[in-house]
Amino acid sequence: MIQFEGPLLNQQLDSATSIASGLRILIGQDANFRSSPHPADTFSSFRLYTLVAGQQNVIYQQDPVQNSLWLKRKHNPSAADYGCKQVVYPLTITDALLK
Repeated sequence: MIQFEGPLLNQQLDSATSIASGLRILIGQDANFRSSPHPADTFSSFRLYTLVAGQQNVIYQQDPVQNSLWLKRKHNPSAADYGCKQVVYPLTITDALLK
């Protein structure tokens, strides 16, 4: 289970979602006029849980969110940051991060 909090999130997204291991999921989206918000601008915290026999156990968390762990990808790599229309910040949870 993934849980996140943030004051600027799109209210249509569920703040706690269950996903299977190995899958990718959009957990939130944000926008600012003339800029691309960083993950820490959007999320105040991020937690990843495992569910075993109905019990939630935190296996990974960022509190506060650390921008350096999210890889910035632009739809058009040559576009300037201030005018870039499509930017995503994937976070890949690896075994190393879980330790």
